[in-house]
Amino acid sequence: MPFLTNPAGRFCYFKTPEASGGGGTAIRFDVSGEDQFWTAPTGVYSVTVELYGGNGGKEGATANFGKGGYVRGTMSVTPGYIYILVVGQAGGNTWPIYGGGGKGFSTANGGGMSLIGNVDEEIVIAVAGGGGGGANAYFGGDGGGPVGQTPEVGDGTAPTGGSTTDSIGGTGGTYREAIRNGSDGTQFFGGDCGEPYGGGGGSGYYGGGGGASENQPGAGGSSYIDGLTPGTIVSLQGVGGDMTVGGNGYIIITIPD
Repeated sequence: MPFLTNPAGRFCYFKTPEASGGGGTAIRFDVSGEDQFWTAPTGVYSVTVELYGGNGGKEGATANFGKGGYVRGTMSVTPGYIYILVVGQAGGNTWPIYGGGGKGFSTANGGGMSLIGNVDEEIVIAVAGGGGGGANAYFGGDGGGPVGQTPEVGDGTAPTGGSTTDSIGGTGGTYREAIRNGSDGTQFFGGDCGEPYGGGGGSGYYGGGGGASENQPGAGGSSYIDGLTPGTIVSLQGVGGDMTVGGNGYIIITIPD
């Protein structure tokens, strides 16, 4: 599909839609490692959606991860239309991180974004950004909001958060040797750390940059809310994934009674 790409196998293609979960008021979608689908039921024209981006990972006893973003709002739907759900994986898992988290040293990967899109119209509706990977004694940048958080670093120039406002990924951190510089974030993907240390950038509508040294965590990814109904939207930075499942993101669709 044009609005979701798959460079180097880092993101799942659309699979064949299967029968979607239905019934009840709220449907929760957790990380599965592949794209999930939901079909709008007959007679339903709007639902409330909540998206939690995945937390970043961390490397080092005193490091800590950046938390994923949170987005809530009303989503207009068309009965029978198919909606894709990308549920962001936490960065503490083995890379590659489902949802586009950038590669970090060891388990300091960036968290994956959580996304809802309309398959029939090929548009993105909402995204909650992922958190950056923490490195050494430094926290990863939080994901979410129009611009992901730029973290504090111990040396060099910090990576920056992805920006939905400016439609650009965050810049990678820099250090003394160019080989250690982190890579920039891009749309839907966090930047990778430099050689060999640093935190990965959180994914998002635009991903955060990767860190450049053992004292540079990754930056947070940005969220996207333009496909939701104005006046119903809550968009927060650093709310975080579900720690009962390792900090993974999740998505809830609530069908009105």
